[in-house]
Amino acid sequence: MNKLQNSNIYTHTHTVEEIRRKITEMKESEWKITLCWVKAHAGVMGNELADTSAKRAATNKIIPESYNKIPKSVIMKDLEEEIVKEWQRKWTQTNKGRTTKEYFPDVSERLKIKLQLTQNITALVSGHGKTRDYYIASK
Repeated sequence: MNKLQNSNIYTHTHTVEEIRRKITEMKESEWKITLCWVKAHAGVMGNELADTSAKRAATNKIIPESYNKIPKSVIMKDLEEEIVKEWQRKWTQTNKGRTTKEYFPDVSERLKIKLQLTQNITALVSGHGKTRDYYIASK
């Protein structure tokens, strides 16, 4: 099971989806729906009914979970993490970029650094800078 499947977004139950569907259906029938906060356990009849229903739904083991409402931000974050893992795997396996690996062995740590890459920095980090070592090695 990957991280996306373990995320909290998968805790949406059938009941939540049914409420969303019902609200949409009622709005399409020109009902005016207003959701607002009310103090819990204060004797508000609708709130007490909702609380009872929520407790019943939370303890019901046979209600299926619904997975079709995943925010784009969750998907993008999980994809980015998977891409960085794959990039790290390839970075670790390649024999190229040995000098650069000395500076940046970990891809995720490098991505955290706010580094303004210039031609000179790239040349130095990649071992192609016009330094004394470069001239000695190229003789």
